[in-house]
Amino acid sequence: MKKNVFYFGNKKSDGSGKMKDVLGGKGAGLAEMTEIGINVPPGFTISTNVCGIFYKNKKRTPLDISKEIKTYLLKLEKMTKKGLGDRIKSAYREGVKRHRKATQGARVFGKGFASGAKKAVKFA
Repeated sequence: MKKNVFYFGNKKSDGSGKMKDVLGGKGAGLAEMTEIGINVPPGFTISTNVCGIFYKNKKRTPLDISKEIKTYLLKLEKMTKKGLGDRIKSAYREGVKRHRKATQGARVFGKGFASGAKKAVKFA
């Protein structure tokens, strides 16, 4: 199974700064900062590939990808000790609506959702 969600934070990253085509610019940047030891709040990036799959699948996320996202969401909730699920689902749907014409775009989710201090979903 192809990996669609990439974790970053706590000095670990599933991706790398060289994966801009997969993670998008912001996702690759967060992975690179994590790799070099900059204190990056934990989060995850949904690969640019998922955007194409979403549109080919009549604007629905396939079950295997949804399960992968949920796994990382639960990991992030456990780490931050905050419930994020409903807020992220809502923001993801809104972001997809705003970027219907986009052919690629990584989705980056981070701790900012937990604090509500800033919008943590960024669309590359």
